[in-house]
Amino acid sequence: MSFMMSNPQPGAEQGLPRGELLATYATYAQAREQVDRLAATDFPVSAVSIVGKDLRVVERVRGRLNYAQVALSAGVRGVFFGGLIGVFLYLLAPEAGPGQILTSMLLGLAVWLIFGVIGFAMRRGQHGFASSQ
Repeated sequence: MSFMMSNPQPGAEQGLPRGELLATYATYAQAREQVDRLAATDFPVSAVSIVGKDLRVVERVRGRLNYAQVALSAGVRGVFFGGLIGVFLYLLAPEAGPGQILTSMLLGLAVWLIFGVIGFAMRRGQHGFASSQ
């Protein structure tokens, strides 16, 4: 695994990143640990890429994760999931009224928010950055 520092340009998300090779690691886990250490020191990890050998996988680090981002992401997923469940319940039992859709959305928000934040807290220090492939 190689650890590269680059200046990302808008629209240049395809292919291998350009930049300087900062370090080489034997495993992906070692490279991730280093990015986590950098993220913990407020290093601008959004300019970092992890490039795998032979697999041709590029993981672009988007930035450091924090509780607010995790809560927002989990909450949005929970609202959509709860809304989907609420629509199905409404289609199966319309006599309960459309209020059950809102109730399902609020319940989904609460459950996903709680589990998202607890999950992030439990793995704190293991994967403290957002990335995409």
